[in-house]
Amino acid sequence: MTSRLKYIKNLPVICFLTVSISACSPRLERPVTDQSGYSSVSTTLEKIAYNPLYDGVLKARAINANNFYFLYLHFELPAEKIRYFRFDNGSNVLIKLSDNSTVILFNDNRMRARRKEGLGISTRSADVDCVLSDQDLLRINSSAVTAISLQANNGDFDFDVDTKGDQMLKKLIELISTTGK
Repeated sequence: MTSRLKYIKNLPVICFLTVSISACSPRLERPVTDQSGYSSVSTTLEKIAYNPLYDGVLKARAINANNFYFLYLHFELPAEKIRYFRFDNGSNVLIKLSDNSTVILFNDNRMRARRKEGLGISTRSADVDCVLSDQDLLRINSSAVTAISLQANNGDFDFDVDTKGDQMLKKLIELISTTGK
């Protein structure tokens, strides 16, 4: 009986540790299959970079759709910092690596920044979808990512990626690249 009480007493601590550990690691979402039979799996959306200059946050999600790989980038910044920006179809996403090389990805859709309001905070956000080739995956996994630059219609948004963000991006890519094989 006393061992059961000890377990119940420690249950909140065990729950907190489990939630905090699982909250820090990216996970695969439930696979989705459309009517034509194509299936896709994606990771959770995870923060990979922050820019204190305009208080911007860059989050990423990796997607495997029938062994075609995509990198989905979600960009947010406070609405008072900028009024309008747009990522045009074909605009570049530059990923700078520690060996001073650059992986150039292209935006796959045209996205205008949306305004979101909630909890007294007003933000602008936009999404960028990029196709990842096998060579892009290999280059990103072989060298540390040091910076990501998103080219918008009114200038570039640059993010320095620290080691934690680099490891998170690599983990996202690893999760989707092992699911389809």
